[in-house]
Amino acid sequence: MQECKVLFLEDSLGDARLVHQMLADAANSLFAFTPPTAWWRPKRAGAAQVDVALVDLGLADSHGLETLLTLQRHAPGLPIVALTGLDSESTALAAVERGAQDCLVKGTLKAESLVVPCNTLC
Repeated sequence: MQECKVLFLEDSLGDARLVHQMLADAANSLFAFTPPTAWWRPKRAGAAQVDVALVDLGLADSHGLETLLTLQRHAPGLPIVALTGLDSESTALAAVERGAQDCLVKGTLKAESLVVPCNTLC
């Protein structure tokens, strides 16, 4: 099985650890992460050689759909799975309408819901 390279933009260390653990525990899955970062800069995303991006829509220096749109501008064609702390159907729908492959709510996140889109996009 080929390794899936994941760009992971998350500023909560607790959430980052949880996602890392979920993907590490997934059977038959090989994921390699860029380090979580609290101070995301778009040029970093464009330079990365990654297969998929997991992106928190609530970063300290970039909020909501603007985070998604900025990443798309700097890394066109990169599949993106948005993560949000808001249990909002409208936020999830808006993210998908703007090009995210999926939008997952962190509070209800399960390994299966995270692994399936990542494996599918790699």
